[in-house]
Amino acid sequence: MKAKQRRQAEAPAGEQAKKREGGANFEALTQTIEEKILKTVHDLYTKDKDGLVAIGNGVKVELQPPRKKVSVMICGNHSSGKSSFVNWYVGENVQKTGVAIETQGVTFVQNGKRRETLQGPATVSLYPQLRDIAKEKGVLENLCTELSISTERKFGLVTFIDTPGLVDGTTQYPFDVFKVIKFFADQADLIFVFFDPIGQALCTRTMKAVGLLNQEYPERVRYFLSKADDVVSQTDLNKVMVQITQNLSMVVRNKNFDLQTIYLPSEERKSNVPNCISDLCKTIEKTINFTVQRTLDDLERDCNALVVAIDRKLADNDRTSAENSRARNRGVGFGLLALTSLLMVFLAFA
Repeated sequence: MKAKQRRQAEAPAGEQAKKREGGANFEALTQTIEEKILKTVHDLYTKDKDGLVAIGNGVKVELQPPRKKVSVMICGNHSSGKSSFVNWYVGENVQKTGVAIETQGVTFVQNGKRRETLQGPATVSLYPQLRDIAKEKGVLENLCTELSISTERKFGLVTFIDTPGLVDGTTQYPFDVFKVIKFFADQADLIFVFFDPIGQALCTRTMKAVGLLNQEYPERVRYFLSKADDVVSQTDLNKVMVQITQNLSMVVRNKNFDLQTIYLPSEERKSNVPNCISDLCKTIEKTINFTVQRTLDDLERDCNALVVAIDRKLADNDRTSAENSRARNRGVGFGLLALTSLLMVFLAFA
């Protein structure tokens, strides 16, 4: 009877273990080679006792574990299609969209084991590097993370950072919006700036943000005229492109920048406007490939640094051991000399 009860109690635990194993197998099957490389290298660094970070601490070499994803920050004027693009890339409506100012805070969007929304404190737990900015007035309560199980495109390797839509006028943000944008730009591998072709593309706040980003991270910034299929004629499109380009030229140091037209592909809605959204996706893929190569290079460099530090410590230990051995030998010699001297004195007076 007791054995039967024990088997019944153990059954749920066994089923849970099978579910966990099945989930791990599914994850392994759906992961791309880039995901596997970045995860494996990250695990090499972060193992508790024998990870590279722990080994480095033992020989006074400070190592930082690599990130497992590429961060893409998206900023731009209100209604420029930032959230709509994220939804399209993910293949799921994880972000609210519409003509109202939906994005007053900062939203992280990344792959997860289940569909879930994390509020400010949980987001900071997921991204410890946000602890400092989360202390700023109004940030924590306007910070969240959207997790999705989607495996569309390269989403498993990307974290999107969707920033507040920028508008002029009396609109007030719950935090210092430029300080927050600059902070997250510092965390990002890529920065996409979206301009809406109708209305707010040239707003002062957007151009001020572009100027700040260009001063610090010009090599990371890419510029896009989003919703380009909303423009009625080629003449109107040319006017919008010229206006935005002229305004960008005032705040962008590199005058050879590209302003590409993009819009969400649709079978129902055809347009003759060139759509560079596939080039945008390729930019993300190139950054992922570069990150993988850089991670492997950093792994080799860190391993070499550990080998040098370990060899140095072993040499120091050998040297210390030899000095201790010589000190012991000298002690024994002095002891024998003292004993011999005492014996000679004893014999002299005997």
